[in-house]
Amino acid sequence: WSEEPEGEELAPAEATRFRAIGARCNYLQPDRPDIQYAVKEVCRMMSRPTVKSWDMLKRIGRYLKGCPRLIWKYCWQAPLTIVDVTSDANWAGCRRGRKSTSGGTIMLGSHLIRSYSKTQSVVAKSSGESELYALIRASTEGLGMITLLKDLGIKDAKVRIGMDASAAIGMAQRTGLNKVRHVEVDVLWIQEQLARRMLPIAKIPGPQNPSDLCTKNVGVALLEQYLGQMNLYFAEGR
Repeated sequence: WSEEPEGEELAPAEATRFRAIGARCNYLQPDRPDIQYAVKEVCRMMSRPTVKSWDMLKRIGRYLKGCPRLIWKYCWQAPLTIVDVTSDANWAGCRRGRKSTSGGTIMLGSHLIRSYSKTQSVVAKSSGESELYALIRASTEGLGMITLLKDLGIKDAKVRIGMDASAAIGMAQRTGLNKVRHVEVDVLWIQEQLARRMLPIAKIPGPQNPSDLCTKNVGVALLEQYLGQMNLYFAEGR
């Protein structure tokens, strides 16, 4: 999935069909964290679909046919004011453009509110830089959720970030660029937010970070583990 396929382009009629099915998958992916990364990679090929990209789209279809129903479970829980956002990045996962992927989850207690998988707009020159850009994305998502909760009457809501990258945490907690001068300067607002204790960051072990699911393809065991952490599970029927 991480390499944009090259080869023979689809005929115009087949390309139109590819885009139509890809758009339907893109409509479905907010409700299916298990296919978000794959759908994101397929949608990157909309402008010039090839035979190989068509095979990738069919692979998503076969997966959905085998796992058609994913349940989001919302148990009763006490009122909460902490929004937990996890962040992860897959450095240079795109072998052609060498761009990284940012992934994240937003949870309120045991309730998954949203997950996302996004290709970073710049080419990160180190894994720490890509994780820092993923942290910025997670922070903006979390602050946006805080604004939404305030609109709903929850005035004292706060956000908490969790990630497994020590390098990115170190860059965010220090002041200024220091030796990482290749980092975009406009991301350093995160340092001020941390200094003001607006966005506390916690280190979580890599295998326990569910946002890893949104940055690359994972095995079945990890897939089920991450879905369990987000309180999601597969079920039979409609």
